[in-house]
Amino acid sequence: MRSARMPYLQLRAGFWRVRMPIPKHLQAIIGRGSRLTRALHTADREEADRLSLPVVAEFMDIIAAAEAKANWSTLMAEAAERAAKIAKFPWFRLNAPEAILRGLMNPETGEWLSHPSDLLSAPASAAERSEKITMSDLLALWIGERKPPPRSQVAYRGKVNRLVDFLGHDDAGKISDRDMIHYKEHLLKDPALSQKTVAGHLDDLRTIFRFAAKNKKIPADPLADVTFKPKRDPHKKRLPFSADDRRLILNEARGADPLIRWTAWVGAFSGMRLGEIVDAHTGDVMQLEGHWVFRIGVEHRKTSIKTETSLRDVPIHSAVIREGFLDYVGALGSGPLFPMITPDRHGKRSDNASAIVNPWMRSIGITDPRKTFHSHRHTVKTLLRGQRVPEDVNDHITGHANEKVGRSYGAYPIPVLAEAIELLPVA
Repeated sequence: MRSARMPYLQLRAGFWRVRMPIPKHLQAIIGRGSRLTRALHTADREEADRLSLPVVAEFMDIIAAAEAKANWSTLMAEAAERAAKIAKFPWFRLNAPEAILRGLMNPETGEWLSHPSDLLSAPASAAERSEKITMSDLLALWIGERKPPPRSQVAYRGKVNRLVDFLGHDDAGKISDRDMIHYKEHLLKDPALSQKTVAGHLDDLRTIFRFAAKNKKIPADPLADVTFKPKRDPHKKRLPFSADDRRLILNEARGADPLIRWTAWVGAFSGMRLGEIVDAHTGDVMQLEGHWVFRIGVEHRKTSIKTETSLRDVPIHSAVIREGFLDYVGALGSGPLFPMITPDRHGKRSDNASAIVNPWMRSIGITDPRKTFHSHRHTVKTLLRGQRVPEDVNDHITGHANEKVGRSYGAYPIPVLAEAIELLPVA
């Protein structure tokens, strides 16, 4: 499948450049005309896709900063106008009878009931001023505040552009809940989109609209009351590996190349995501409290971590150590744990690794499409439950989020985690 192309790329005189339009109301603030432009000095499209990522992110930051400055300038101008009106109001000339007649003074106590300036209207919010703000403006503001990774920025922009194409306009303030209901129905009619994909599409747009409404950029969130729960197909539900599956995978992996071998063994005895394993650095394998652990953190990773709960230390099972994993790590020196896998343009190795690992499992006899590398996570969850490991410890090992606030307090001692890991059976 051909990968999606980066937006804002333009071929000029045989070389690629990034060219991003600046919203009209921000052009004077940024002072660089109607577009932000930077040459990439390459004629290769794939290389241009990769080189454009930090440039697009930088340009989005510039636009977001200008938007914030524009909003602040508007508020300051309104405040100055209001102060000028107050200064002209002759409240200081009012004697008591006049103040009482105007309802500004209590006739019995002589206390001011309200300041005369309260008679003047308060400045309107951005939504009340009904200024046009585009969906691209909202997305730039959200990106400027939340700083999502470039890959997510591209995905969100694609969804915003699809909505704008459907509506025929980009005025975010004019989008109603009825518009979004029609859009949901439109997506559901597309045979190329699964219900899960539609739900994810709407959820991402919901994130942008909720952000805009809370920051008073639009009058209301048009998706606030628009619901959609995708129907789950029981025939596509991910399954855990059976004991025979697990035994087959581990035995066959012994004779395979390092990618197959160590992702299989680490995954089977930790439940780690494939991306967490293949995007790791050799420095992520360390000793803590007398135990070898696999650190899933941000110190050595150039890619984003899925969620906050994904940040964790996972003890390495003794069977993986006996298999020779530490020898493999030590022989690599400092660097990527799987240097044989080429990162994609977003710096991630998971997709390219998955294209090797999952077909290999099919080749050894794991043919049920509901069983993939991700089934290791289901298997580990199941096995730990069978050993009556507390659910919070189980969740921490696999990096699953839980709604209970108390679980976000404190830390999980490495020996406790290691004891749970060692309960996983050796095939």
